[in-house]
Amino acid sequence: MGRSAFQNAPPPMRVGALRAVPVHIRQLTASVCFDTAARSAAAEAELLYEIGPHSGHPLFDLRQEVQRVWLDGLELEVASIAARAVGEDGYSTVRLIDRFQQRGSVHRLRVRYALGQPSSQPGGAYPPVLRWLADGTVRWSLGMADLLAGRHLEAWFPSNLPFDRFPFALALRITGTAAAHSLITNGRVRTSEANWWAIGFPEWFTCMSALVELRARTALESAHRSVVLPASGRSVDIDLWKPAGAPEDLLGGGRRIAELLGVLDRRFGDFDGDRYTCFFHGAEGGMEYAHATTTSEGALEHEVLHSWFARGVTPASDADGWWDEAFTTYRSTSPLRAEPFDFTEPPLQLCSRRPMDRRTPPAAYPGGSRFFRGVADATGVGRLDGLMRALYLTRNRTAVSTPELEEFLVARSGCVELVDAFHRFVYGFEDPGRPLELRFGRPPLAEGADTPGAAGMLNPAGALLTAPWVRRRPDGGWAHQEVPSHSAAWVHACITNAGSVPCPHFVVVVAIRSAGPTPSGPGPVASRVAAVAGFDLRPGESRIVAARVAAGQWPSVGTEGHRGVRVAVSLHARNLHPPAGDSGPLAAHRIVAGARPRDAVGIGPGEWSRADLPA
Repeated sequence: MGRSAFQNAPPPMRVGALRAVPVHIRQLTASVCFDTAARSAAAEAELLYEIGPHSGHPLFDLRQEVQRVWLDGLELEVASIAARAVGEDGYSTVRLIDRFQQRGSVHRLRVRYALGQPSSQPGGAYPPVLRWLADGTVRWSLGMADLLAGRHLEAWFPSNLPFDRFPFALALRITGTAAAHSLITNGRVRTSEANWWAIGFPEWFTCMSALVELRARTALESAHRSVVLPASGRSVDIDLWKPAGAPEDLLGGGRRIAELLGVLDRRFGDFDGDRYTCFFHGAEGGMEYAHATTTSEGALEHEVLHSWFARGVTPASDADGWWDEAFTTYRSTSPLRAEPFDFTEPPLQLCSRRPMDRRTPPAAYPGGSRFFRGVADATGVGRLDGLMRALYLTRNRTAVSTPELEEFLVARSGCVELVDAFHRFVYGFEDPGRPLELRFGRPPLAEGADTPGAAGMLNPAGALLTAPWVRRRPDGGWAHQEVPSHSAAWVHACITNAGSVPCPHFVVVVAIRSAGPTPSGPGPVASRVAAVAGFDLRPGESRIVAARVAAGQWPSVGTEGHRGVRVAVSLHARNLHPPAGDSGPLAAHRIVAGARPRDAVGIGPGEWSRADLPA
């Protein structure tokens, strides 16, 4: 994975007497044998996983009744991987392995079970199905859903939370019948005989990505077409399916999907697959998979768009699942329109920020669409499309959390009023009862030492350290560091709540420009390039935050009279924004890097320690 496999993993947490820690699945391998004569299905699965940066008891999920289990070749009691409650109802569960394992270690877990209806939250227009039919055939549908708990891959196979990506190899066999079956899937399929398939799902898939539908061949109708997308020039095969005799027009559906792929490829960036699979399931609504959908005709535009937002750029957790539904609902509703935010409306919580929430809130559709209409009003409809295109192009095949989406939209649009909108209409916070008193502060360090203390800290140039300062990593360190030329860096700042009112949510925005010959000298207009969100800052509390500035975002500089790169930070919260040009407690700037003429970007090795750092 290009980004850390644990980028958006939940933190360690106490579940009963165990310390639950997330894992990264390196490989999931599973096999299922459907015996139609006995009307039973035998499943076996193996997880190759690694523990993250924290030691503890590994966390995963499976909604099947396990019969036998092995860990690193040693058979354990089934109770050693028991499901444990982590939420508000019986469906909010995960499984923990009751063996303490060291951070960074790698292990194999193998489970055997009779495949059956999952212990997931029931309901929805197209629920999970494992059904033995009177004609000796079998019907199996994964029946994924976002609005219901335990309805992703974990319903059928051991899996992870949405933050993780992993390859999945699945072997299927049907015995006890001569009736031919057909497999509908978005995986790569090998088959050498009737009723046998080996399916490979790629390493960028999450627990929400894989489509599997298995039915008797005579129970299905299919069609195929190809399209060359006009913007990217990519050739895409479109496979369409429906139940035999169903009213959907497969040829017309294929034409519509081809048109939608072409429009969306041009609007939001290259469709990154060579195949799109659609199953018209005959129910209401639809469900998105990676480059695939099970859907009704009416939901088709919404579901195809999900290949960019939901299964291209993915939500980092179920609590973040609101934003892809919100944007696709906004963008596929006609007529497309903007609508100003109305801050007299009551707060709405779309994102709980609870990592163990296992479902998307239903309000993601009406309330989330209303939120994006507000964003469109603040930024412009075309500008919002451009922002989401940039999100897709920079974050495709990675997970994006709600704070990361806020940071991206605020930094890229320059519209800091979106902080107020996220505060009230995404996180659901009430407005502060009294004015907030936030400010940039100094880390609580001993004078002249890089250790905690009370008097502030001296940087290498001898000046007392205040915001902002720059480091190679978002490690919360208290001194400037040398950053190699053309490298990313993290702009740090210390935020203090100097008032008596808790601050539930704030955002620090970073703007940079090349500095003029004097600290107040001329230079290009500062561009906002990064932001970082923070939460739950109590009265009297100080916290260090860090925003990543990519190497390509540092400004090019001239060769005459240049004094470095001016980094400015501004602090924003609900009803709290610094005035334009302010340099008070809510805004600060500093020239943090010198530049050598031969450096195109203007940051060379050793320049940070020779920075001009005014007190």
